[in-house]
Amino acid sequence: MSTHRGGVHNRAPKHQNVTSFRHNPKSKKTASILSMPNEGLCKYCWDKVEWKKKYRKYKPLTQPSHCNECKQRTVTAAYHTICQPCATKSSVCAWCTQRKDLVQKSNFDSLLSELKQVELKAREEGLPIRKTKSLIREVQRKYTNKQNSTPIKSKGVGTKNDEKVRVKSAEKIRTRSVEDGSSVDSLFENDDVLN
Repeated sequence: MSTHRGGVHNRAPKHQNVTSFRHNPKSKKTASILSMPNEGLCKYCWDKVEWKKKYRKYKPLTQPSHCNECKQRTVTAAYHTICQPCATKSSVCAWCTQRKDLVQKSNFDSLLSELKQVELKAREEGLPIRKTKSLIREVQRKYTNKQNSTPIKSKGVGTKNDEKVRVKSAEKIRTRSVEDGSSVDSLFENDDVLN
C-alpha cells in the first residue's frame, strides 16, 4: 500500500489479479516439489513451506545440510534447521526449533480436502472474503482441537474463578427474589452450574 502523505486510500487497487498464480502444471520439477513430504513442522512453519510450494518459491536441497544439534549432514528437507531424528527426540519443530504442536500428516490430508471444499462452496455462494476466512478458521480450529483433544477456551471462560462468580451471582439473584417474593426457579432450570 502506498505511503502517500495525507492518509490511506479506500479504493480498490488499480490492477487486480483476475486469476490466481498457476505455475507450469506439466513441469517435472514442480511435480517433484509438490510430492515432497512436509512433516515434522509446527503449523506456522508448515504453512510457510506450503505457501512456497504453491507459488513456486520452494527450493529443494541438492545436498544434505548440517543439523544444528548433532552437527552432522543429515538434514534432507529444505528449510529445516535440524534433522528429523533430533527433532523427534527433543519434540520440537524442525524449522523454528520451538516446542509447539507438530503437524500430523493424516490430519492435514483430510484438513486440506475440507479446506478446498469450503473454498469452493464459498466461491459458488459468492461469500465475501471475510466470511470465507472465518469458515476456514472454523475448520482449522476443529482439526487443531482433534489433534490436541482439548477444546480451545477463551480467557476467563471455563475456569474455576469464572464458575465461582456465576454461582455467587446466581445465589444473589435467588436471595433477592426471596426478599421480593417472586419465583425464580424457572430461570435456573437450564443452568448447568446450579444443578
